[in-house]
Amino acid sequence: MNPYELLIPQLLAGAAVVFFAFRAVRRSNRADAAHQAEYERRMTELRPASTERLTARAPTDARAVLSLALDLDDGSFPDLALVAQWAEQLVTDLGPLERDLGGRGLSLAAVRAEPGRFELLFRPDDPAGSSDRVQRMADLLNALIEERVGAAGETPVWFDRFSPGVAVAYAGVSLAA
Repeated sequence: MNPYELLIPQLLAGAAVVFFAFRAVRRSNRADAAHQAEYERRMTELRPASTERLTARAPTDARAVLSLALDLDDGSFPDLALVAQWAEQLVTDLGPLERDLGGRGLSLAAVRAEPGRFELLFRPDDPAGSSDRVQRMADLLNALIEERVGAAGETPVWFDRFSPGVAVAYAGVSLAA
């Protein structure tokens, strides 16, 4: 028997494998294209609904954050447990003021501490009109600080239960990121 005759069945089997492999790849590409088209169709149906939901949820006013910075006179690192107590007390004290201005109260957003200074950031619970309310609160707090610290050189009444080592306090407003 000729050795080349033994190669013919192997070549035919190889050709059949290649044929079926190309056929499977072509079907897979068609299925991918059909799947992609179906995905695009569904996404175009869902986009308006999701855009409407996001637009309805998005506040009409940028959410402002009340920042209260306190500089310590000794330059030491503030005790974070004590700062947490102060923050809780300030949320309790400033919440009714924010509600009086038309909001729903405040919540603590962040605490930043570094040697000699710490900053408390309060976020209004109601974002609508928050920039105006927070600005009025910051102005009021700064007026209280200036009134108490200005001439007499003493800390504000609401600082009395806080640290006696607070040298400078300032309230400001920033927009939330």
